[in-house]
Amino acid sequence: MTVGANIIQTLLLYTVYYSVYSTSIVELTVDNFDSSIKENKCMLIYANKTDCEKCKLLYHKFLIAAQTFENDKNILFGRISDEMLLQAFEVTSFPGILYYEYGSAVPKLYLGDITSAALTKLMSDAVKTDFRKLDRQHSIKLTSSTFEEIMNTERQARLVMLHEADDIDEIELYEEIAETYDNENDIIIARINVDEERKLRKQYNAIVYPSFYWYPKGTHSKKKRYGGELNIPQMISFINKQCNFYRTKGGRLNPYAGLIKPLDDVINIYGKDLYEITNIARIRTEIKREMTQLSSDIDYELAEFYLALVNEIEEDRTIEILDENRSRIYRQMDGAGPLELDQLIRKKNIVQKFIDIIGNHLLEELTEGNTGELIDLDKYYGFEDHGLEFHEEL
Repeated sequence: MTVGANIIQTLLLYTVYYSVYSTSIVELTVDNFDSSIKENKCMLIYANKTDCEKCKLLYHKFLIAAQTFENDKNILFGRISDEMLLQAFEVTSFPGILYYEYGSAVPKLYLGDITSAALTKLMSDAVKTDFRKLDRQHSIKLTSSTFEEIMNTERQARLVMLHEADDIDEIELYEEIAETYDNENDIIIARINVDEERKLRKQYNAIVYPSFYWYPKGTHSKKKRYGGELNIPQMISFINKQCNFYRTKGGRLNPYAGLIKPLDDVINIYGKDLYEITNIARIRTEIKREMTQLSSDIDYELAEFYLALVNEIEEDRTIEILDENRSRIYRQMDGAGPLELDQLIRKKNIVQKFIDIIGNHLLEELTEGNTGELIDLDKYYGFEDHGLEFHEEL
């Protein structure tokens, strides 16, 4: 029997004990494999490489899913980076998610989106529990053993709540904020139970609880302390503004998501030309010029989508192609995973922006420019001044 076959066969058996207050992630290697595998239950494995940046960015999603099942001794959450194990499981894309359904002898490779909700749903299906009845968690509970690995990131912003064990109501409110950003990889919503994690408590100057700290993106970013109360709308507005997100409570994307202002400005200038299908070459040139100047954090796929819509208008010689695009996007939403659905919503918003700009130009032409006062969408969708005050930590 080959080493790979032997590893796969022994993976059927394991035992692990969970602390009530922390989630145990078993680091699986060829050396400790046999001793870690004792009973045939369920298993969820995070397969990663040490030099994989995406693996680091998404690992906290795996930990959050593990927290939801931390008291279920039927499930083992493990992590592998051992090359022999990765080859045995035939993992070629990272991070990889492997799982065993309850009582199954055959491992499966999960190919869906890696979000804490998606992984939680994956395990609830594997152990045949009702996902709707789970006490799901959305923020990551930091411990002394996980703090450095999770917080040592320059590509992600971090919001941390320090709380006492009996701050139940505040934790529930904070979880609503964390749920809002489950589909975002560029932010970590974390919390520390100061009654359990006294070493971590000493890293902060908090004297009342709960207290909140914000870490901006960047290698040498300093944490900032928020002196106000826990307020869901204000904090969501603050995070949206700091990270260029467009989330509403619960995680939905608002109508600004996906829009790229420099490209919108080009479309706005040439709204009448788009309707009349004229000057398309000039519009295309202007969009390409603006695309070369976009910041690195702009989703280039969405910028290309602007260009694709202009090309389709030219090819079809009618703006009705915009409505056809919108209808096609709605059809694609059916059955899409959470991240794919978000991207489709962003593209739908871009199509709608084209339609609105062209419609506004037609309206101005019909009314001879007297269209009345337009709604300030920034304020309407909650992007006005968030009112929060974060202070540099001394």
